[in-house]
Amino acid sequence: MLQHNAYSRNVWLEAREMVALFIYKGTTPADVRKRNRQKLDSGQRSWRITKGEKLSEFDTIVWSHTIADVRLDNPEIYCADIKRWAITVLEDTDGLVAKLSSDEKRL
Repeated sequence: MLQHNAYSRNVWLEAREMVALFIYKGTTPADVRKRNRQKLDSGQRSWRITKGEKLSEFDTIVWSHTIADVRLDNPEIYCADIKRWAITVLEDTDGLVAKLSSDEKRL
């Protein structure tokens, strides 16, 4: 869930990238699991999902749509709302991610 700041900064950015892969490239969850199996294996990694530096810019994000807006009326509406939610999460954070990327390039 990207609409909280419990993840570490790097995990939040990686999770956002996964959402972008699902939405914009049609990557499947199985493909992402396969690609990240070793990297995310808790027995193999030295970093923690929620420990460490947080995304300090998180409070600047204005959410236009939240997970609470997802309707549960029927499977079709639910799926459409989940996709809409994911797209708005990406749109709402595009500027921040572009700024972070630009800042990293300058370092």
